[in-house]
Amino acid sequence: MSWLLRYADQVFGVPAPEDIQRYLGFPDACYLGYAVQKETRARAASGGVVSALLIYLLEQDIIQGALVSRTVVEGGRIQARPFIAHSREEVLAAQSSIYIEFPWLREARPLLEETEETLAIVGLPCHVRALRRLETRNPALEHKIRLHVGLICGRSSSKKLLLNVLARKGIPEEKVMDIRFREGHWRGRMHIWLRDGSEITFPFQDFSLYRNLHFYCERRCLHCADPLGEQADIVCGDAWLSELRKQPIKHSLIISRTDQTTCWVQEMMEQRLLAVGDAPPETVFRAQRRGLIPARRGKEAKSRIGRLLGYRVRSQGAWRSRWNDYLMAAIVLLNHRWSHNRKLSPLIFHIPKPFLRLYVLVLSLLKQF
Repeated sequence: MSWLLRYADQVFGVPAPEDIQRYLGFPDACYLGYAVQKETRARAASGGVVSALLIYLLEQDIIQGALVSRTVVEGGRIQARPFIAHSREEVLAAQSSIYIEFPWLREARPLLEETEETLAIVGLPCHVRALRRLETRNPALEHKIRLHVGLICGRSSSKKLLLNVLARKGIPEEKVMDIRFREGHWRGRMHIWLRDGSEITFPFQDFSLYRNLHFYCERRCLHCADPLGEQADIVCGDAWLSELRKQPIKHSLIISRTDQTTCWVQEMMEQRLLAVGDAPPETVFRAQRRGLIPARRGKEAKSRIGRLLGYRVRSQGAWRSRWNDYLMAAIVLLNHRWSHNRKLSPLIFHIPKPFLRLYVLVLSLLKQF
């Protein structure tokens, strides 16, 4: 897929500066880089920057806890749960991305309301937005939260997708002891620990192949126009840039939205906790173009195509979709409907992998310009 990134950059280029600003908002500073300490990024999905930042704030006593999330297996069921980390070890235990939907705010709210500690919270853009709304009604909660860390989001998936992929690998859910969705360089590998003591790893692409086609995508993700978490104080995530693929250490994209978070990043650079460099707006756009274009400019197309398919996707009318946005929207919405049809969804996993890869390639190209 790296050749596709190079092709998009060479053929499609980047939008005009004013359009890039509309895509990105008004960040205080943007960076590309990674956590310097190897153990901090060892099991991270990207460059370990979020973990390094939380550990730094904890050890500097700027916060007393960090609300993070991790996958757990309880009663033979794979789930995801938020918890408050108080140490380096607990922060690192929450590393790696979570790609299944879970009721984050419902479970995080009592944790936040019961503690008297000063906290940082880590969540997806929709989690941060929901929490900000809650804070406006609860000043005490607002006072506790020192930092909102957003994770760049490409969408969440129903747990049904994970279970189907595991079933294709011959892994029953009740035999799973632990799971890590993605670790290692670039797209990485999934790692499954079983109750009998054995371990299974396989390319993350065996899961993301279906996810990237929006099969089993959560319905609310179809409405999202905020993959970069504009209400967060700082946002981190994957930097899908072809020139970074051969780098020995995977880089994170960092978007700081406040003076304070920029100051913390610079302090960590000075103390050699982060190895980062400035990223111009054009680079930030290139790193996330396949998420930004469908979420922003493609929203009008989703709204219009959605009416024909029984979806209500609101569009503010700030962007005018292009022909490729309409084709992309039709594919996304039809795939979503297909995967949520009980009778037809099993057919998805009988489609030959080469055809699915070609399908992903077509959809990815439609998202590039």
